[in-house]
Amino acid sequence: LLVQAGLLGERQATPPKDAASIELVMDAARRALSAVGGPHLTVQFAFTDVEPWVLHLNGGATVERGTAPKADVTLRTSYEDWLDIAGGRVNPGQAVVRGKLRPRARLSALKVLPAMLGGALPR
Repeated sequence: LLVQAGLLGERQATPPKDAASIELVMDAARRALSAVGGPHLTVQFAFTDVEPWVLHLNGGATVERGTAPKADVTLRTSYEDWLDIAGGRVNPGQAVVRGKLRPRARLSALKVLPAMLGGALPR
């Protein structure tokens, strides 16, 4: 479904940013990241061009629109850049160096961050 919606696979000129498409992507991220394990984390996706989302990892995973008062990890990026990072089209480290991704995390969450960024969406 993600490929059919133009959200994964070859980069689209402008990916869809409607609520249903964003929800589909965030649910795919929830499913993929629920396997990461590790500490209980709250991840804030602070998108610059669409509404923010929150992912809660707590033995399972839940995702919802909105903001978290105390996120363990905050990922500030555009939605389009997030699709490139999560879909494996852009290396997360390069995105940070280029200013396309600005992560902020508590020290205890830093060890989980690479696994989160490297496999957020199924390929």
